[in-house]
Amino acid sequence: MSICADGVTHSCFYVPALVHGTWCTCMCRCINPAACLGEAALSNMGAINASGNMTMDAYKTAQCAPAYQGNVCGDCKDGYGKVRPFLCRKCMSRVTIVMLYTVGALAIIGMIKLLMYFHHSSNTTIRKSLEDAISDELLKVLVLHGQWLDIISNLVNVPWPATLALPLQIVNGIWSSSNGSSIGFECIFPRNAIPLSIQRVLFCLFTPVAIMCIVLLVEAIVHKFGPAVRDSRKEDSPTHTRHKLASLVVAVVFLSLPTWVSTAFSLFTCMQLDRPASLPYHAEAVGRFWVADMQQQCYAGYHKAWAFGLGIPLLLLLCVLLPGGVFVFMWRSRKHGLLIDAAFERHYGFMYHLWREEVCWWEAVVVLQTIGLVMVATFGFALGGYYQGLVTVAVLGLIVMLLSWVRPFKCPAANTTAVQSACVLLLTSFTALTFLPYNGLEPGHVYGNIMGVVVLLLNVLFLAYATWRLALTIDWAAAREALRRFMGKGCGVKQHSSVKAVNGSSGGPPVESKDAGAEGQP
Repeated sequence: MSICADGVTHSCFYVPALVHGTWCTCMCRCINPAACLGEAALSNMGAINASGNMTMDAYKTAQCAPAYQGNVCGDCKDGYGKVRPFLCRKCMSRVTIVMLYTVGALAIIGMIKLLMYFHHSSNTTIRKSLEDAISDELLKVLVLHGQWLDIISNLVNVPWPATLALPLQIVNGIWSSSNGSSIGFECIFPRNAIPLSIQRVLFCLFTPVAIMCIVLLVEAIVHKFGPAVRDSRKEDSPTHTRHKLASLVVAVVFLSLPTWVSTAFSLFTCMQLDRPASLPYHAEAVGRFWVADMQQQCYAGYHKAWAFGLGIPLLLLLCVLLPGGVFVFMWRSRKHGLLIDAAFERHYGFMYHLWREEVCWWEAVVVLQTIGLVMVATFGFALGGYYQGLVTVAVLGLIVMLLSWVRPFKCPAANTTAVQSACVLLLTSFTALTFLPYNGLEPGHVYGNIMGVVVLLLNVLFLAYATWRLALTIDWAAAREALRRFMGKGCGVKQHSSVKAVNGSSGGPPVESKDAGAEGQP
């Protein structure tokens, strides 16, 4: 494929209207080169033409690989699912898809529960010491690393080598229950009056809400029937309930933000195809088309209603009100000295307890960093693979510099781990640039596989190191005791106690200090 000599990018279906028996040489570059057959399509076209069945739909289909159809081969045929824009894969069985989504949902629920636990400031029973408790910070870094790696792996134009493609698919699978596209949305939902592209948008928006409702249901069941909770009447207060609900909302928003922002941006992701042409040529696909449905013109028909009715409010909420509201609220709270107020900390500590007081608003910066990466991944395909990767490298480089300069976490170890995470992601995105063809040079398979192994090892080593650091902050003896009480082995004992390690040591037995009003054996 090549760009037209007049500098105008036309679609692959810019065909002669009157000159029969010839083929137009004025074509555009397919976003996914593997989707378009190029010269190999000529034999298909010849066979169709000889049969006398050469229609416009047949002409389009003949130019696309077996999994693709539509303008610039940007949509999937039946039996194939779109795992990211312009990339289709053969559908798995529905049972397999449901199982994978279930595993992904369980992983998300597990992360929500961990975030809720560490956000709940009154629950310190398995911390080694309040001074050394960096579990919150390390968990935050780990989850952010996974989210941003998932964003990088979905860069449209990067041909990931085989040694890296499968691990990245596993990362996509972990987040599949929230982003709705990693496994192939078209494979599980039927085609009906609601376009598949809109069904995908609604699924991505409401799946995190459904997961939050599941967590709420689990919390209600545990609260009613769990022995440890049933015996802890101190935790039945409305204040405690509000704190847990706030922690749940914060955890769901944090985990779902990339999906929601990507969904909002996707409503405005359009691609220019043909411009009006004069005879003897006919421009088949004139105007800008929605990337989620390459047969639908942008801001026309149903797309106009959804883009303006849903997309604009979402962008205002997620990209303006959310970070702006967090920044203004925390800045004013610090200005009025509220950060040290005990009541304020109980209600709003989850918004700033990770950050140094001078940058108590840093959560707004994290939101903007995620929005920036999602924006590059969503809109960058129009720049081409090389420049999309280059902008991604620039954004991650800026994040590394900000983390190194500001060091926003309270704990120095968490700051170091955050910088390491950003550096690993920076190297990952920089290496992705070398997988792209440049000036006619194609990277070899051997090079791609070797560098894929190097990038994989970098990420695995970092995740293992950060997980090890996180494990060191947990008093596992107290954790086992808490689990034992929860499972009901000690349900005959009322225990209103807090457990701390002696002198902050990691191996010493925990010392229990019971409340004055606690009862002994019944």
